[in-house]
Amino acid sequence: MASKQANRMISRAAAERFKDDGIIVHSCHPGVTTSNILREFGMAQGFESADAAAATPIFLASYEPASQLGTGKFWKDCREAGCEFVRNKKAVDTLWDKCKAYCTKILGDAASSGAAPKRKLDTEEKKASSAEETKGTDGSSA
Repeated sequence: MASKQANRMISRAAAERFKDDGIIVHSCHPGVTTSNILREFGMAQGFESADAAAATPIFLASYEPASQLGTGKFWKDCREAGCEFVRNKKAVDTLWDKCKAYCTKILGDAASSGAAPKRKLDTEEKKASSAEETKGTDGSSA
């Protein structure tokens, strides 16, 4: 439950921070589908089909013009749904700041600057990159 709450709060924080860039952010509850895990617990009855559960994310991803839906909202069953967690601005901002600090710790300055993070190439990627650099323009090895 906490991860779903955090998802809604981060979505709200992102919506506030990126709205001037024309970026629209929402979170949604797609529904609960019958799965093998639920069947093992005897809970396979009364849940949505995969198609029904996909309806809200598909609605949000394909609605035109997207700007008519606003930004930073929580959706369920293809409708805006209230969410008490996103109304606590102090908690939303605190969560955003903690996530940003963690990402900066892991990714370095790229997390703060918006630049794509640089990552270390693994051995196979280094070999492939090195092989590409040694090829001539006609594809032959130099």
